[in-house]
Amino acid sequence: MSNIISRLLEYAKSKRFTISAFEKELGLSNGYFNAVSRRENAAIGSDKISVIMQKFTDLDINWLITGNGAMSKPEIALVNEIPVGAGSSRINSIDESQLPAQRKYELCRDAVLELEKRTAFLERELEIKNKIIIMLEGQFSRK
Repeated sequence: MSNIISRLLEYAKSKRFTISAFEKELGLSNGYFNAVSRRENAAIGSDKISVIMQKFTDLDINWLITGNGAMSKPEIALVNEIPVGAGSSRINSIDESQLPAQRKYELCRDAVLELEKRTAFLERELEIKNKIIIMLEGQFSRK
């Protein structure tokens, strides 16, 4: 089994996915990882890596490919990557009828946490920008 595949399975386990559920989440056929891991010089294609990176934005690509660093990106990097409305679109794109209730809850909780982080980040940015505006207004009013 290649190191990338074993790290992917380690990541899936850390997110409490069964291998089957992880394959389904990625749009892979049932048994994909089992079949790939049995091959000599097993590899996973760049198209599959691309899907994985789009679906699991917390997964650090450097760790996945090299094994160096941490499995997950630092939180500040994640906050900067969260598009506005990310939580709702991520949940709405999942076929909820195929998910157990606990996994639905976890997805919703994760989406809320992501949005809370993004909100806190944006509030800090707004506060900094407001301070800059006040400072600049003070400089221009003196002239």
